[in-house]
Amino acid sequence: MGRLATINKEDVISARDYLRSTGKAHGIIAIRKHIGHGSPGLIGRLLRRGDTPGTPGFPIKSETHAVTKACGEKKYLIDALASGEKEIQRMRQTMIQLEKRVTTAETECSVMTAAIRAKEREILRQREIFENWRSDLEQERRPPIADTVQPTSLASPPTPKRYNGEQLDLYKSDNE
Repeated sequence: MGRLATINKEDVISARDYLRSTGKAHGIIAIRKHIGHGSPGLIGRLLRRGDTPGTPGFPIKSETHAVTKACGEKKYLIDALASGEKEIQRMRQTMIQLEKRVTTAETECSVMTAAIRAKEREILRQREIFENWRSDLEQERRPPIADTVQPTSLASPPTPKRYNGEQLDLYKSDNE
């Protein structure tokens, strides 16, 4: 013998009608998720019995059923509005938190920008000092302009010198 069903046809039909009224998917799995329990097979059977006239267990729609359905739809609409308001409140909280984060980030950005500008000025000053030092050093290493000897051009090339004497042998030993 099987277990007793924990859901009934009214639960399934009202869940399906609620999902339809909110524009969400209203298949067997969506109905199961909305209800929170129940087997997909049972939900499918209950939907089939409730949808087509002439099948066993299908109640003929009467005015009381329509009123009950309208009241159920109202309840679901009110629940949907309440959940929408909760979502709006949650979004407002998120917006406030994001605005705080943006303000903090902007403050940090301005502090970092000021620090970067100060470093740039410091680097420019150091570069200027270095350039001055380098140019002073180059001037010190250059020979003075007045002391430089200008090469003169000769009319004739110099003649090589000739030695008439004997060449001195530095590696010669005394014994020889």
